[in-house]
Amino acid sequence: MRFHSKEDHEELLKSVVAEHRIRKRIQELKEARAAGCRSSAEADRYLELKRREAEDGAHRKESSQAGPSSQESLSVPVSSDSFGTYSTTTSTGQANSSTDVDFMSISGANLLSESEKQLCQEIRLSPHHYLKLQEDMTTHIMYGNITKKSDAYSFFQMEPAKIDKVYDMLSKKGIAQT
Repeated sequence: MRFHSKEDHEELLKSVVAEHRIRKRIQELKEARAAGCRSSAEADRYLELKRREAEDGAHRKESSQAGPSSQESLSVPVSSDSFGTYSTTTSTGQANSSTDVDFMSISGANLLSESEKQLCQEIRLSPHHYLKLQEDMTTHIMYGNITKKSDAYSFFQMEPAKIDKVYDMLSKKGIAQT
């Protein structure tokens, strides 16, 4: 700061802020691309849907933590796993997954085969996360980092049962070796 004039320093700060915004946008677009978006308009729709889901999830958590006295009839216990899928518990004690109800409306579901859709519902993984996991696992397989199921556990921070099922799906496609 002491080596620049005030105007030069302000211009530098503006450039740094602009760079940060551009890098963030690039990351968002990469994520949208991994989810199957092929155009800027699709990416914008995907990111908007993702923001709404995050806001809804935060709103659900807030309303469930508010307690029964403030919203007794609207309060529904909500839990979230590490992949942003939510499940609610009904008054009968049965868990209903919102991903089961809205699965076809989730971005990327149209890119999956019927067996992949069934797998995503079974292991409670959003289509976006399934596609990203499949892409990453395929890359590691092609580079030779993963040669069997157990090799994949160290690369992914999730339940081994989910990793096994995705690996099995890649085996059915002929990408992974059994």
